[in-house]
Amino acid sequence: MDKTKPLIRVPEAASRLGVSRSHIYRLVQRGVIPVTRLGRTVLVDWEILVVRLRAANERAERRRKRERD
Repeated sequence: MDKTKPLIRVPEAASRLGVSRSHIYRLVQRGVIPVTRLGRTVLVDWEILVVRLRAANERAERRRKRERD
């Protein structure tokens, strides 16, 4: 059976990440977070969001390490 992707609304994504809804919407506007729109509802693919955040954290860690060295 094909598993469906876990789509969540922006307020839930913000709550899970501990950031404001407006921050999530800014990331959506900048194209950092891909979304699916159902009418006026904006849905975020949680798995993609987590992968992108991990990649961003890894880049930031590498940058900090280079600055220390």
